[in-house]
Amino acid sequence: MKRIKTWLITIAVLLCSISARAHDFEVDGIYYNVISSSNLTVEVTFRGSTSVSYEEYYGEVKIPSTFFYNGMEYRVVSIGSGAFRKCSGLTSIILPEGLTSIGSKAFYYCSGLTSITLPESLTRIAENAFAYCTNIKSMTIKSGVLEIMYGGYGPRFEPVKVFWLANTPPEAVRKFIGKVNYVANEQYLSRLENCKVYPYLSSMFEVDGLKYVPVSPSERTCDVIDCIYGDSTIAVVNIGETVSYKGIDMKVKKVMPYSFSGNGILRDVVIADAVESVGTGCFANCSSLERVKIGSNVSEIGNDAFKDCPLLSDILIPNATERIGNGAFSGCKSLSDVIIEDRSEPLALGCNYSSPLFSDCPLDSVYIGGKITYGTSSREGYSPFYRNTSLRTVVITDKEDQIYNAEFYGCNNLKNVTIGNGVKSIGNYAFSGCSALEGFSFGSSMESIGNEAFSDCTNLTQLTSYAVTPPTCGIQALDDINKWNCVLKIPEGTNDAYMAADQWKEFFFIENLPAGINGIKQEIGKNAPVYNLNGTRVKNTKNMPKGVYIINGKKVMVK
Repeated sequence: MKRIKTWLITIAVLLCSISARAHDFEVDGIYYNVISSSNLTVEVTFRGSTSVSYEEYYGEVKIPSTFFYNGMEYRVVSIGSGAFRKCSGLTSIILPEGLTSIGSKAFYYCSGLTSITLPESLTRIAENAFAYCTNIKSMTIKSGVLEIMYGGYGPRFEPVKVFWLANTPPEAVRKFIGKVNYVANEQYLSRLENCKVYPYLSSMFEVDGLKYVPVSPSERTCDVIDCIYGDSTIAVVNIGETVSYKGIDMKVKKVMPYSFSGNGILRDVVIADAVESVGTGCFANCSSLERVKIGSNVSEIGNDAFKDCPLLSDILIPNATERIGNGAFSGCKSLSDVIIEDRSEPLALGCNYSSPLFSDCPLDSVYIGGKITYGTSSREGYSPFYRNTSLRTVVITDKEDQIYNAEFYGCNNLKNVTIGNGVKSIGNYAFSGCSALEGFSFGSSMESIGNEAFSDCTNLTQLTSYAVTPPTCGIQALDDINKWNCVLKIPEGTNDAYMAADQWKEFFFIENLPAGINGIKQEIGKNAPVYNLNGTRVKNTKNMPKGVYIINGKKVMVK
């Protein structure tokens, strides 16, 4: 028995000795194992035993292609298995040319990394090499990579952008995806999801902290595709109409998906008028972003484009914009003022139930300068404004023709609504639950008000109608309005019609409007929002400088 115990102890000591020797030597803070003594090749590894070695590397680490040790020159050809495992303090890694492989779990849980460029010499990436690198925003994979292993769980590496410069898709490439894959070769289309094909991706170039990729040589166009992350990132970005590439001016057409996503330094963005679209997640999670000017020709703002930008306070949607994707402004916890500029063409607003357009936005005022559309459904919550509990003022101009079912349902702080002459109908439950509503005005074209449109609107004190013919009312459309306290204002000469109409005849106080005043041209109340032409709300309305402003839905000259 004693011999057995002694043997077990001896084995344990030997195992500890083996595990404690995880590196052969250390040079300039980097630990190495010798791969071949004859060829003088090494791999980067960790310090000591696996139990104490993790988090050894931090900050920026630059791996040399060669180094001297004991008078001999060694070549670095591999990043060993688990070499940087759980090094959460590692913020940047520079990999040398000559590197041929990255081992399994080499950068496992390196949550501090934001981007990485793989050398041309790299041929193999082992399983789970970048598993749980949750903050990597971009990765560039060059043409030398021939094999990407995936193992039992796959790489679990999903950066925001992956730039595939390879000529042929590596094996198992399906398991190695980003939220968007920028590829140079159409062969990838059958192997990858979310592909954007750029034949000239290898010609990607950088100007003033932004990365561009050529699109059309004949048209001399390019797209913004990425930005430089880290301390060097510029705080103010001006995406101009042109950018110079090899001495030739190229027109900037698009800002592509996730180009600036996660940029914590970016503060101000100006997008030139020539730019046509802002891609999915383009400015998502830009925690310092305060101001955005969207170019006048931007036709599309993608899903989640400005999601979780907590300092963004106001936004003006230009009249050329035709679509705003789901969740484009969700999580913008300072966004109070939204102006949808006067327009002739409709604007489609994202309305996904699971990702509302203005979710968690403390909206104060909304100006809708034209027709808006979104997916209507009997399912609650499809309106972008549904249950927004901070919204206080809504102005809808003559260009809109209807208020949808439940469009402003549950906006329990909404106080004043002005609806223009173009609107013909108010849908079922459109303002149901707007318990703080005090003033409501609609224009001359109103024909119908849906079921329970104003249910629970018990604090309404003034209801103004410019319709000569009383709108028909659905079931209990006006029942919850206190007819003893709410003043009904109607056009002169229409008293008899209203006194005979169902639900309208129940109002106790009825007053006539002055002749010649229509639904949008009314006296400006104390709660009317005032904006300058750049879309910024004017907070101090007592001493406004001379100029043109948007007041109560109309451009007004202040002299």
